[in-house]
Formats: sequence, structure tokens, C-alpha cells
Amino acid sequence: MNQKRDLSKIFIVVTILIFLLLGIFFLRIRGRAPVTQEEQGKPLTGQPTVIPTTAVVANSLLVLVSPQSVKVGENVRVVVAFYAPNSIISGSDVRLSYDPEFFSTTYDIDPPAGGGYFSSMPRRELNTSLGIVKVTAFGGKNQKTLSPATIFSLNLTTKKATSNVAQATSNVAQAGTTEIKLDYQPGTTNLSTLVEKGTSKNILVSVKNAVVEIKL
Repeated sequence: MNQKRDLSKIFIVVTILIFLLLGIFFLRIRGRAPVTQEEQGKPLTGQPTVIPTTAVVANSLLVLVSPQSVKVGENVRVVVAFYAPNSIISGSDVRLSYDPEFFSTTYDIDPPAGGGYFSSMPRRELNTSLGIVKVTAFGGKNQKTLSPATIFSLNLTTKKATSNVAQATSNVAQAGTTEIKLDYQPGTTNLSTLVEKGTSKNILVSVKNAVVEIKL
């Protein structure tokens, strides 16, 4: 009899412990705050094609384009952003290249609307003959960013190729696939960089370029 009573007591204690553990588990699940769009690294509405941060290496520069497929004569919005969730960034140099055979553009290199991460952009150079954009930005906010932060943007217009036939110039539709890319070499400071506040080190380790398809 005593043995049966002891087994009953053990069974009751184990049952109570199981119910307590289940209760704690459900309380913890219900108490979690919902993950925001910014924390997930997803774009805000209306932004160009955005890459989920799970596909991006930390301490990277990104080229985002919208749309990714266009017809000759249409515009492509290009945004250059950085992703460094574990560091505070004080400045960045960006050297962006595009094929001038495919695109034309103006000198409108725009900082983010309403103010961006950087407070100053003293250099905004655009060589339309070579298809090279050079931007220097500094005065970064004293905070980390959990999602890609925009440095600048510009519009590229797809154009027609010019060919000479019997000494006459005619416009021929320029179609195909072309890359808009960031010029970067590990360990160099004369191309694209990402400077960490406090250490003044170039912590850029990766770039992610964009491909645009141009159709007739």
C-alpha cells in the first residue's frame, strides 16, 4: 500500500511540473513583441527592389534598381545603400559604374527624401561619357541600422544605340542585359568604402550589384 501511495504522489508531482512548464512556454510565446518590417530588413513601401537582409553580408554596399526589366526609352531608378547592422557608420565613398551605351542620365544625384543617414554629401561627380558616379558622404547618424540605409539615388534612362550606315546616322534600339555595379577591391580606400565611427577603419567586405534587362 505504501508503495502505491508513493507512486501516486510521484505521478501527481510530475503532472504538476508538466503543466507548469507548458504554462511558462505559452506565456513566453504570447509575450513576444511582433517583429517590425524594419527589424526583418524588409523594404519600406515604394522603395526600389530590396534584398532581404538574410541574403546580404553585413558591412556591404548594395545597388537596388526599380524596375529590373524595362523597355528602351524608360527610366530605371537606382538606389545605393549600405547594410552594417553591428556598426555605426561615419562616412562612405561610393564609385558606381554603368554602361553608357545602354544608359543616359542627368546630374541629379539625390540624397534620400526627407534626409538620410548622412548629413553631408560634398562630392557628387557624374561622368556620363564613361558611366561613372562618384559620391562621398559623411556625418552619419550616431546609431546602428537594422535594415539597408540609403546613401543616394539617381535616374538612368535607357537609350538607343547610334550606328553609321552609308555615312548616315540612324537610331537602333539598344536591348540586352547590363550590370550596374559598385567598384570595389578588398583592402583599398580609393574606390568604394564604408568607414566605421570611432575606429575610422574601412569595414566594407562585400558589394551586391544589380542587373537590368532592357527590352525592345
